[in-house]
Amino acid sequence: MHMSKQKIGIGFKLTLLVSSLLLIAFISKGGYDSFYRYSDEMEKQTKTLKTENLALAQELDGIFSKTFQTTLDLLGAVEYELSLKEEERSRERLEFSTKKLLEYNEFLSGLGVFFERNVFDGRDEEFTNSTSKTHIDGRFIPYADRSTGAISFRCVVAINDDSKNEWYRRAFREKKTILLSPYLSSAENKKTLHTTIAMPIMRSGECIGVLNADIDAGFIQEILEKVPSTSSDNFKVVYADNGVVVANGLDDSTIMKNVLEYIPSIKPHFELAAKGEGSSQVITAQTTGQSSKFIFEPIILEELGVNWLLVSISSVSFFVKEPRRELISTAIQYFLIVFSLIVILYFSVRTMVSIPLQKTADALKD
Repeated sequence: MHMSKQKIGIGFKLTLLVSSLLLIAFISKGGYDSFYRYSDEMEKQTKTLKTENLALAQELDGIFSKTFQTTLDLLGAVEYELSLKEEERSRERLEFSTKKLLEYNEFLSGLGVFFERNVFDGRDEEFTNSTSKTHIDGRFIPYADRSTGAISFRCVVAINDDSKNEWYRRAFREKKTILLSPYLSSAENKKTLHTTIAMPIMRSGECIGVLNADIDAGFIQEILEKVPSTSSDNFKVVYADNGVVVANGLDDSTIMKNVLEYIPSIKPHFELAAKGEGSSQVITAQTTGQSSKFIFEPIILEELGVNWLLVSISSVSFFVKEPRRELISTAIQYFLIVFSLIVILYFSVRTMVSIPLQKTADALKD
């Protein structure tokens, strides 16, 4: 009887040893496959996100290019009038062109021509008492606006206030086209995010006025919110070249905040974007608090001389979601396989070793 128990113990140990070796082999294989799958998935998802970012950046650049072209078209109308003799120049004709061009570009909230005093046709004195909203004390400054829905002219009194007329003063002083940093409109009832293309009107080397194309930047927020699969694990943000948040597909409350103030470590990526280069970095996202991969894609606004940034922010868990699911599935499969093998080995050892030894022991005992 003592011999039987010893043999049975050896059989059990053999089953345990083989099963342990199989379990280690399966775990090693599963770990290797999971690591490889994670690396492969990270690379594939990164490539997909970069492709999405590039397409979206090009879409936004196309919209800005269309707006810039509208500004050039208005400049063409201005230059045509200035090519005529003073007495042949028409304020009404330029007003008509301004309204029509605004009508053709749905991304513009306003379009205007702001001349210095008496440079358009030398007739400002004749319009000193004009009640038209295209004049201030006779100065010709037609600005077409669609903030109320219908397109109409609005008198821009802030042109004489140097604390509020950066949209005029900067382009006039620098004598070059600029894109203003995003700002909130002055409307009291509904403040919306805007940016402005300001283009100087040059005549014989001198600046005689400025064109303004005001862009309602809210459309960028609408685009980002509609990006498929947007969630706390994967969303997109647009930053102006100075770090101001223009749009956030997950949280619009961050708009107008400056990302460089609360995530200063990403400043080098802005410097790369200014050169037209993309980049990436894994850091903690302020919006979600999760460790995330930031993929930076420059929005190259070549005509305006600046580059904004489109960034996809994807949590690390977003990249490992599929590998983790596969790992769990594989672990369950391996567990069932190992469990089945243990059962098979147990009954095989019992049938082929334990029972014959038991019978032998009983025979010897007899």
